[in-house]
Formats: sequence, C-alpha cells, structure tokens
Amino acid sequence: MLVLIALLMVGWFKSYITPLVVMAAIPFSLIGILPAHWAMGAFFTATSMIGFVAGEISSHLIGPMAVPVLCYMANHDAAS
Repeated sequence: MLVLIALLMVGWFKSYITPLVVMAAIPFSLIGILPAHWAMGAFFTATSMIGFVAGEISSHLIGPMAVPVLCYMANHDAAS
C-alpha cells in the first residue's frame, strides 16, 4: 500500500525526492499513534493504518498549499 502511494506521488510531483520526504514522517507518527492506541486499549487494525497513512500524507500535501492562500488573503485584506 505504501509503495502504491509513493508511486502515485512520484507521478503527481514528477520527482523521486518529494515522496521520500513526505513518507519519511510516517515512522515518527507511529511514535505517537502506537502509544495512544495502547493507552486507549484499542487494537492497531488495518483501518487504523489506512487512516494514519491518509492523514499523514494529506497533512503534508494540503498544508503547504494552504500557506500561499493564507498569505494572499492576509495581504489582500490589508490592502483594502
């Protein structure tokens, strides 16, 4: 599953480096997710893994796109 996601990102970004950078954060997210599952008494299921990967990747893809929009909005409001 992770390989398929990486291949899709290679096609989207036309770069091999960007998917590696985005996917490099996945092990660090597990440091928080696994203890949280343990503390809540929840099992780490396939559904948990899909949500974790989707959340990790969408946060890296949507976050950088939101910054220029917010900067534009802040400058546009200040000019009015």
